[in-house]
Amino acid sequence: MWKIQQEQWYNAFIALIRQNAAVRHYLPKEVKALRYYYGYAICALVFLIIIMVSFFSARRFPNTQNRVFAVILWLAAADLTLDIISALTIEYAAYTPAWISYIITTLFYSLQAAFPTVMVLYLFVIRDGSLKKKKSLRLLMIPAAALVLIVLTSYFTHWIFYITVEDGVIAYVQGPLFNMLYVSSAFYVAVTLFLTLRYRHILKKKQFVSIVAFVTVVIAAAIIQFLYPKYLLTGMAITSAMMMTSFTLQNPEDMLDLISGVFNYSAMMEFLDIQISEGRQLWLISADIGGLRRVNSAFGVTAGNTVFTEIGKFFNSLEGGVWTFRMVGTRFLLLASTAENFRLTIDAIEERFKESWHVQDKSVSLSVTIRYFSEWNFFQSPEDVINLIDIAYSEIGAEAWGMKKRISTDLMLQVKRRLLVENAIRESLKSGSGFSLNFQPIYNPAGKCFSCVEALLRLDNPTLGSIPPSEFIPVAEKTGMILQIDELVINKVCEFYIRNEKDLRGVVTRLNINFSAAEFFKNPSIRIHWLIHDHHIPPDLICFEVTETAATSHPGSLASFMNEMIALGYHFALDDFGTGYANTSRMVHLPFETVKLDKSLLVLEDEKSRILFSYMLSMFSRIGTTTIVEGVETREQAELACSQGADMIQGFYYARPMPEQDLIAFLRAGATEDMYLSC
Repeated sequence: MWKIQQEQWYNAFIALIRQNAAVRHYLPKEVKALRYYYGYAICALVFLIIIMVSFFSARRFPNTQNRVFAVILWLAAADLTLDIISALTIEYAAYTPAWISYIITTLFYSLQAAFPTVMVLYLFVIRDGSLKKKKSLRLLMIPAAALVLIVLTSYFTHWIFYITVEDGVIAYVQGPLFNMLYVSSAFYVAVTLFLTLRYRHILKKKQFVSIVAFVTVVIAAAIIQFLYPKYLLTGMAITSAMMMTSFTLQNPEDMLDLISGVFNYSAMMEFLDIQISEGRQLWLISADIGGLRRVNSAFGVTAGNTVFTEIGKFFNSLEGGVWTFRMVGTRFLLLASTAENFRLTIDAIEERFKESWHVQDKSVSLSVTIRYFSEWNFFQSPEDVINLIDIAYSEIGAEAWGMKKRISTDLMLQVKRRLLVENAIRESLKSGSGFSLNFQPIYNPAGKCFSCVEALLRLDNPTLGSIPPSEFIPVAEKTGMILQIDELVINKVCEFYIRNEKDLRGVVTRLNINFSAAEFFKNPSIRIHWLIHDHHIPPDLICFEVTETAATSHPGSLASFMNEMIALGYHFALDDFGTGYANTSRMVHLPFETVKLDKSLLVLEDEKSRILFSYMLSMFSRIGTTTIVEGVETREQAELACSQGADMIQGFYYARPMPEQDLIAFLRAGATEDMYLSC
């Protein structure tokens, strides 16, 4: 403890200042006090208040990053305020009770010890979007927590600071661990800088530059403050960093749809992820707006955007903690905070769309199709929500648009099953297991042999068991994995032929492969050709089967693709003819060499059906197209198909789909006499 008379004390004080020690003293009235420059701190506090007003008055997205930033703003405001007050108590120590000085200084140093950690917290939030389950983060907080504890107990230990009153002189004294405040700050600044550099490949450029600038400003201000204690610059540095962050990392426009003014798709996915990961109840309402295309056509796109903005304003005006997001196009997703708000929001949307919307002094009517649900424990990810809504709208008939309907549990289970199938496909493609080929021989009555073989893909999953192609192929097509599957099938078929070429050559003249419609417009024909060519398989051996639905959906792309592949020597068959709504004229103008008639055409209920079946076979025969009748299960059906002119027959009557080894044994045995047909 220092015991200094006034003159000796003043000289010692000046000596400490010259040594650049960051020491504050409480001085008696008779002694000339050290004057602090408050201008920087006061200006910083004013600017910080402006930032806070702007931040808290805006419609803020409720994610962890915004919550952490709000805490940072309050801590910064408290730190600046205490910095100014503590400096005033030093300057006017003669008029300030020692216990008040103790409280204010303790609070100030506690904040000084804790504040550097927010940079690390904020960085983790930017990187991961959450602070949950971060063991490394909890470990990083230990030094700051220990230092705060030391500050709070400094009244008893004198480790950080203490205040003495001797002979009317009030003195502030640094404790032996005072410099730990600087050491702690330096440590967390270094950690922030290290993590920023380490994760620079994850961070966006704007994030990386902002964090580095943040750290640079804080370091520069801390050094100046250390060298010149009378200038209260740390507050200015903090405010500058907050302003920089609010203009870059906290820009609210990043989360907004600029036309409607509601939150955008990215914000929706992040919000759903937060709600699902925290196990919160979800009251979701999807609203699809009808009639906007008509507005665009009649009044122009600008007028249409104006109406869209008004719709967004309406959604944002809904009360009760309703969050609105634009999903895609004219579809919105609204999340209510309670069951009551959920019901009121649905009613409010219905009532508003019964009224007109105004554009260019005219009134227009718009419809809204609402789908809603409140099952909180169904979803595992935001994608689950999106998939459910997509399927709910895809199943709406023309008469159901403009109506509201609760999404049923059955549909949810259907979506859940679909997601499981999707994961099974993804896992099988990644691991290389699960997919296998079965082969079904196709009988040639004229040659009394099996001259063609169709390769049929199968998927087996440890959890789901055997998944039929009718289930996993549509899922693969929608998710974009079908291209990988097609490539896998081509490779497997080629490898099968190479392994069994000795048994297949001269017996099997065609290997039929089912092909996805996606190939026609996403995969260049030359790429498919080289996949087969690399296995040294002759193109003449391969016949690609295309479904009737695919052919009618993409006739232009298909024709171009077929012509290119046919020029290289490949063949094409139209599969499942008779199941869709194909225009026969359109079909015959596509270069199909073979048409496979669906088994439904074999169910001849009357003479008219028999005539139609016979006419189809005759028609294709006359234009030189080979016909295969599928789904033949009895001898009567086989004889009927043969008698009406079918070139080939496929079905369980002759052979079920079988594994590779069984197929080779079957082909070696050949057709038996009971399979021969007299037609």
